[in-house]
Amino acid sequence: MDKNKNINKIQGYILLIIGVIFLAYSIIYTIIFKKVSFGIGVISILSILLCIDGFIKKSLKSKEKIVLLCEKFLDGILIVTLVFFFSGEMLIQNGLREESNSRMNNMVILGCGLEENGEPSQMMKNRLDAALEYLFENDIENIIVSGGQGSDEKFTESLVMKKYLVKNGIKSDKIIEENKSTSTFENLSFTKDIITKIEENKNGKLRIVILTSDFHMFRSKLIAEELGFTATGVPSSISMIEIPQRHVREYFAIINTIMYNIGL
Repeated sequence: MDKNKNINKIQGYILLIIGVIFLAYSIIYTIIFKKVSFGIGVISILSILLCIDGFIKKSLKSKEKIVLLCEKFLDGILIVTLVFFFSGEMLIQNGLREESNSRMNNMVILGCGLEENGEPSQMMKNRLDAALEYLFENDIENIIVSGGQGSDEKFTESLVMKKYLVKNGIKSDKIIEENKSTSTFENLSFTKDIITKIEENKNGKLRIVILTSDFHMFRSKLIAEELGFTATGVPSSISMIEIPQRHVREYFAIINTIMYNIGL
């Protein structure tokens, strides 16, 4: 019995430590970026559940039936969450598998928000810089920059991306703006319309290189393939502090895409 209590106490301390780390991350992220994103909201809620479960395990020597039920309920939630997160992460990593180097004529760069002054966000810069590196090494005929104008944005994302590419040595006549989209599905759906018109006299599947952030690649390729593309991916990185909340949000976005855009 004492052995079980000690194990319970150790488990409690572990859960408390993890919960405090998650909570500290949420606070630090919110202070740095001055916003509470969906991913941060989920991590904050999870940190509270971890702390409550950890406190119950380590502190209460004799537990009433209701407390035991609460502990088991929290354990169940945490196990389901762990499985969900692990599955989501496996899908994200699957999207980063190395692709074949077959010839591609078209590239789409997916937009991801602007700064208040109308400049590219850091994540967008990372995507554009990765695109530049790829374009200087590979011959791409058509570069589609895809992104509309948010309610809080001064310009369309496509225009800002085009200016950045031209400023860094890409010929403007190779760049095509798609400036209406507001989601990943629209990015790729509207891009398909553009490429279909360009290649209307060509046979075979539409082939495209997708340039987006690493965490976003699986979902982007999933949508592209559903729309009839043969897609390969060139991922860009994100800052370390962004990784947890971006990945958590993406787990839910993948489920949403499968349910509402793909219809599996």
